[in-house]
Amino acid sequence: MKKILFIITIFFTISIYSQEIQFVKEYGKVNYRDNNGSEINKSAKSYLYFYEKGKVKIKIINTINLTLFFTKIEKKELIGIQTTFFEGIDSNDNNIRGFYTNKNFTLLGETSTLILDKE
Repeated sequence: MKKILFIITIFFTISIYSQEIQFVKEYGKVNYRDNNGSEINKSAKSYLYFYEKGKVKIKIINTINLTLFFTKIEKKELIGIQTTFFEGIDSNDNNIRGFYTNKNFTLLGETSTLILDKE
């Protein structure tokens, strides 16, 4: 009985968690530099998971896992391209700002720079 209850609880938790995701974008190229000087500039399978309430999870396979929390979002059209500018914090309490379009996602923070480009 405990096993069945445990499985039901996990399934319910996963279903609620997955419903929070609004959309996912896949990227092919990553440029990243952190405060330790580590740099990546290569092709790498990467995903951005956009959640409700301004939360974004960046997953680059076997490399980087960041969670961002947007506190301000503003949409503008620049040179015919719909661009979303944002401000917020990351999971290490660093202030972040950046922007994204349908082709790239650029994050500028106190300690890191991350640019993802679609191929």
